[in-house]
Amino acid sequence: MRARIVLVAASLIAGGVVAAPATALLPSVCNVAAAPVDTRAMVAYDASPAALRAVRAAGGRVVGGIERLDVLQVAFPSRVARDAALPVVRRAPGVRYAEAERVFSVHRNPNDTFWRYQWGLFKIGAMKAWNKETGGKTPVTVAVLDTGVDLKHPDLAGRVIAGDDIVANDPDPSDDHGHGTHVAGIVAAKTNNRVGVAGMSWGAKVLAVKVLAANGEGSDCDIALGMVGAADAGARVLNMSLGSTGTRCGLVTQAAIDYARDAGSLPVVSAGNSGSAKDGNPVTTPANCDGVLTVGATDPADKIAKFSTHHPYVDVSAPGVGILSTGYQAMTGRHTYVAMSGTSMAAPYVAGLAALLMSRNPTWTPDQVMDRIVKTSDDRGTRGKDDYFGAGRVNAARAIG
Repeated sequence: MRARIVLVAASLIAGGVVAAPATALLPSVCNVAAAPVDTRAMVAYDASPAALRAVRAAGGRVVGGIERLDVLQVAFPSRVARDAALPVVRRAPGVRYAEAERVFSVHRNPNDTFWRYQWGLFKIGAMKAWNKETGGKTPVTVAVLDTGVDLKHPDLAGRVIAGDDIVANDPDPSDDHGHGTHVAGIVAAKTNNRVGVAGMSWGAKVLAVKVLAANGEGSDCDIALGMVGAADAGARVLNMSLGSTGTRCGLVTQAAIDYARDAGSLPVVSAGNSGSAKDGNPVTTPANCDGVLTVGATDPADKIAKFSTHHPYVDVSAPGVGILSTGYQAMTGRHTYVAMSGTSMAAPYVAGLAALLMSRNPTWTPDQVMDRIVKTSDDRGTRGKDDYFGAGRVNAARAIG
């Protein structure tokens, strides 16, 4: 057993939990009340006096420890101070290692009625990601540019901000198709409320912007104006589960994307559903525009969905087959839950993940968020980036870190 640390004077372990008489061995106690966990560190020592001097010189104070492991529990004034001090403490004589103290918890599973059927959440590690970030500390607004959203759906009510109906030029973006409601639920359905389904971000708000009519169609002008309005409204993420065939990105579409990016918004776009041999795999837009995060679709076996359009502009992929989410029956006005397939379902998984990252890292730029999502994806298909999976199928647990 290595030399025990000896307290040179009678003192209280910080926080007032354990009193230690002069020359007493450091008691084994984890003093979690002494300081926030993100300011604490665990420091292992070989030579106790030297280690203690190093800790104090770096601005730390001993608040507890594990006597049989020769480990000190140390608190610093702040997280920044701790992170700056640790490299210095590690190099000090008598110190074996020094590391930030972490939080462990049960895997955070929501209690929503149907979440067990949401295979996509399991596949991308959402539960592990939620252990660290649910999106509630710094809520992010995600604009859903689509057929509108069912504002009264029990799993969405209160989470949706009513934007504009660009198609009809009025302030009511209610869904008259169903597609937009399904997308919105994947992004941010109320979670852990014992009702329905779970959304990717528990804290995000959905800005409903209706750019597609009841027949599911909209124009260049509708889409571009919707992007500009969403960016002006402060949406940090723009989900566009829509597209048109075309060999190039339209000039007005690219201008709107550039405008949104300059405003700090990240456009997330579906790759398209014409990837089969029968459909010919045509180029789609805005998936092929600059500055967007383009998403292909995968199935429960982690293979690319047969319908997923594949081209070099695909950045990542996400679950998109048999995805259960909120639904709306326009003919009857019923609030429902329905499973749908398409890259339209894959994109909102990524939009929701982007919202989680932005909530955790409020100062991150769209480029930083996009880079993180791409680099933490799980490589699938051909080794390295390919036209089908892009950099890989997204991994929320790895992205949140």
